[in-house]
Amino acid sequence: MRPTGSRRAARKDDNDKPLAGRAEKNHGWLIVHMAPGQGFDWLALLPCGCKEIVEIKNPKQPPSARKLTDQELSLFEECVSRKITYRIIETEAQLDGIALSHAGHNYS
Repeated sequence: MRPTGSRRAARKDDNDKPLAGRAEKNHGWLIVHMAPGQGFDWLALLPCGCKEIVEIKNPKQPPSARKLTDQELSLFEECVSRKITYRIIETEAQLDGIALSHAGHNYS
């Protein structure tokens, strides 16, 4: 399903910091936090050599508040057109699933 955009980024979602901590501590990811307005929240560098563009959304917010901003949507569409992975993560389970899908791979 194609995400929709419209709202403006105001601040980091409440679950950003805990998810980043889990990614780094539990999965060995290096998280590079992006400034607001860049179109995504993290550049995640995984131990297998993969790089993931990650947008964090808070599942406690209503769906209208979780829509991609215009900047995020533009980057998402550019990534799709270039076959670059743009992840939208809301929960620890989603994060763990991504980490598990990369476990045992070494692309470096």
